[in-house]
Amino acid sequence: MIAATVEPTFTAWRSKARELLQLGVSPSEVVWCDATQSPSLLQEEPALIATPPAAMVKVPADFLPLAASVCAHTDERRWSVLYRLLYRLTHGRERHLLAMPTDTDTRQCQAWAKAVGRDIHKMHAFVRFRLVDTHPETGREQFVAWFEPTYRIVRLATPFFEKRFAGMDWSILTPNECAHWDGQRLHFSPGLSRQDAPDADAHDDLWRTYYRSIFNPA
Repeated sequence: MIAATVEPTFTAWRSKARELLQLGVSPSEVVWCDATQSPSLLQEEPALIATPPAAMVKVPADFLPLAASVCAHTDERRWSVLYRLLYRLTHGRERHLLAMPTDTDTRQCQAWAKAVGRDIHKMHAFVRFRLVDTHPETGREQFVAWFEPTYRIVRLATPFFEKRFAGMDWSILTPNECAHWDGQRLHFSPGLSRQDAPDADAHDDLWRTYYRSIFNPA
């Protein structure tokens, strides 16, 4: 067995899944592990990982947005089910699998993706920014917001705010991950506990001091 240990992001899962897929590793040979949790007792098998890769495997285009949403879910089964779906689409030659809602793996992944989509919609609808300061040199207003999503959706949801609020600096704080926009680029930092942030009714000076301590594009 192989322990595929990844950070809980789509990018990390995709990189490891691509490696395993090119090597032709069967889903039954892989145990997916969250790098942020307790390390697995299993070890990657060097002989297998060192095997020369096979030719690049073509993945259906509609699989990638589905996978990005599924990886944002928090069900511990998501990576293994998603890899099994990917393996069947490619090595299993079940090219039309995503168009079969009666298939167990397809149905499960689509259900996870729908739940994540609803959470993204809630974030877009309910995030409320608080004006905390104005940049002394650029004159750009600086805002902060707190939101507690159900899933790890920050990277999927924040491009909406980047486009809609491009003219101001802002930070969206969540327990899993924080997003920051400085007028030029969107960057991310580790999540924060709700207890670490000032209360919603706190004085503006407290919020201003807090914002300055976290908004550091460098």
